[in-house]
Order: sequence, then structure tokens, then C-alpha cells
Amino acid sequence: MSKNPFEQVIFGVYEILSDILPGFILLTTILFFYDISIPSSIPTSLHAILLIFLAFIIGQVIHCISSEFEGYINRWKYGGYPSALYMADDDNTFPQYFKDKIRKQLKIDYETPLDSEPQHIFEMCYTYVTQNNISNRVMIFLNMYTFSRNIMLVILIEGIFLATVALIKYDVLLGLLATLTLISSFFFYHRFITYAESFGKEVFKSYFVNKVGNKNKEG
Repeated sequence: MSKNPFEQVIFGVYEILSDILPGFILLTTILFFYDISIPSSIPTSLHAILLIFLAFIIGQVIHCISSEFEGYINRWKYGGYPSALYMADDDNTFPQYFKDKIRKQLKIDYETPLDSEPQHIFEMCYTYVTQNNISNRVMIFLNMYTFSRNIMLVILIEGIFLATVALIKYDVLLGLLATLTLISSFFFYHRFITYAESFGKEVFKSYFVNKVGNKNKEG
């Protein structure tokens, strides 16, 4: 998070684009393949407003679906959300002293039990970091992984749709485009995973540096 109003506006715009752009991609495909036209009686200025509104609505639906999709991916890849697993005793992402100090600090400040579930530890650290505007890197990684997740899903849908049309019409060029689209979806899947992991790590590091690190300096 950032105290800079300009950066807060940028984050807000980025969050909106995370919904509008995937919605616009899918809406454009629908309009192109099904030749849906807007009545000429509607003023041109309203065309853009209508398209943006529809793109945003479709984007919101994609966002909800991709959020559920994310849960399946994390359970398949990690057995749970990586942000929570980082605090588990059997995870080696962070050294044990790092995890112990975070748990002890939460115990001191909020009476959080030392044996709390890793997910609860993450949620406490995330709440502290965001409410106290500790690090804008947390929000950057969150926005980037959300954006990548939404684009991943919409491009996957696009690829499947194009592949289906290519098979029906026996269109080789369309089939090639479908293949490239599906490959692009895998690329955004990789970006989504990378940013999601970076987001979880940054939450814990930001909390540690701000609370544990500053406490040691004061001591």
C-alpha cells in the first residue's frame, strides 16, 4: 500500500483494468463471430459507454470464476494456498527463526495463539501490512497476480472456443491461432503462479521487517 495519492489512483485504475480488459477480449470475440450489431438509433457516444459497461460486467463474471479456479489450482499444485503454507513447520521457504518470530510478535501484539493455523497467521500479517500502508509491493504483486489470473482464464476460454470453431469449419489458420492462444494462456498461468507466490512472501517479509526488525532496532 502507499500513502501517495497518485499511486493509490494507479492501483485503483489497475484493478479496474483487471476486470475490463478480460471482459473486452471476450466481448470482442462474441461480437466478431456472431456479428452482433448495436442499433444505429443509439448515439455513437453511447456505443462506447455500452461496450465498456458490458466488458466490465463480463469481466466481473470472469473475475469470480477465476477466483474459484484459483482455489482448484492451489489445491492441485500446493495442497492449499502457498501464502498460508509458508508458515507451516514443514515448509522451507523461510527459516524457522523467521516463522517463530512472526508468531511470537503476533502473540505479543494481538494475543494470537502460537499454534494458530498458517492461514490465520497470513491473514493477520496481511491485515496489518495493508491497514498500516507498510509496503506498496504487496499491492503490486496482488494486482499483478489477479490480472494474470483473469487474463489466463479468458484466454483459455478464447483458445477452447477458437479450437472448437476451427474443428467445425476445418480452418487451419484458425486452428493455429487457437494453439497460440492456448500457449499464451499457459504463459499467463506461469505469471499468475509467480506473482501469487511473490505476494505471499512479500506480506510476511513486510510484516517481519516492520514489526520484528524495528523492535530489534529500538531494543
